[in-house]
Amino acid sequence: MLYLNESDVAASGGHDWIAALEDVRRAFQCHAREDSVLPPKVTLPIPYAEKIGPSSGPLPHYVAMPAYLGGNIPYAGFKWVSVGHPYQVDQPDITAVIVIQSPDSGYPAAIMDGTLITAIRTAAVTAVAAQELAPPYAEVLGIIGAGAQGAMHLRLLPQVLPKLKQIRLYNRSRSKAEELASRMKNEVKAEIVVTGQAQEAVVESDILVTATSSSGEPIVHGEWLKEGVLYVQVGRHEIAFEAVRQFDKILVDDWEQIRHRGVQTLALMEQEGEWRCSCLHGTLGQRLLGRIVGRESASERIMFSSIGLGVTDLAIAARIYEQATARGIGQWLAR
Repeated sequence: MLYLNESDVAASGGHDWIAALEDVRRAFQCHAREDSVLPPKVTLPIPYAEKIGPSSGPLPHYVAMPAYLGGNIPYAGFKWVSVGHPYQVDQPDITAVIVIQSPDSGYPAAIMDGTLITAIRTAAVTAVAAQELAPPYAEVLGIIGAGAQGAMHLRLLPQVLPKLKQIRLYNRSRSKAEELASRMKNEVKAEIVVTGQAQEAVVESDILVTATSSSGEPIVHGEWLKEGVLYVQVGRHEIAFEAVRQFDKILVDDWEQIRHRGVQTLALMEQEGEWRCSCLHGTLGQRLLGRIVGRESASERIMFSSIGLGVTDLAIAARIYEQATARGIGQWLAR
């Protein structure tokens, strides 16, 4: 069995965003064709979470994400995720490990660090959604959240938005947003503006991404949304119910996964009788297969809600594994 630490994953193409976009596209298309198997995520709460959890955001917990991809990526595997364990100041809020199974023998083929893969696959999903659904004139990107996900979105989205001129960044801790902006200013051509209020990051944005750990009061309100905006929800309950009603189209990665997890805004609205899944326009996978239309006018407000699918992690992990074996990267462990 091959073991790949985070440095090994990076050396095997972990930062290759162009490849990640293609991995994500293939995974969504495979899933939409029903060539994949994607059981519901298993969430494992821990009894001492209240003692170590942050004052806001979700309590520390674990998530297991099994998946199988068919087609030209015949791998099974799972991701084991740790969320919200603040043991070290510089530790990401989300860490992970991924195990993939050999398509031939059924034995574990590799175990690898999944933290980088999680970060880049989430931003890659948003980037694919932007390629399909963003307004053609998009010049301003708003990002709420300056953690690992916010940073990866800030790094990757400008690569697929050629007309982007400005990125408006907001974080509850302004110093964290300023540190990220300072670190990224030489990597990103667009101007990065740190805002003092969430509203300032929303009102001018042609594309808005919320990537926070917030599970309390919504951050985004309807009167702030610009005509023609594409809103991508990466976190939990970050947008007010009344704001959701303003969108002309709502797409998801997988509705049953969102409903089962039960923490994102759409699931909460359904639970309270404020929204019905019949209002969904469809999934991103259906759009990529051409089964549904995407943006039909520059003025449409479109929402894409992404809970995160194990098939996208698995697609990237399979590529990493194949490149690592081809390049002789990693450590072989005896069974």
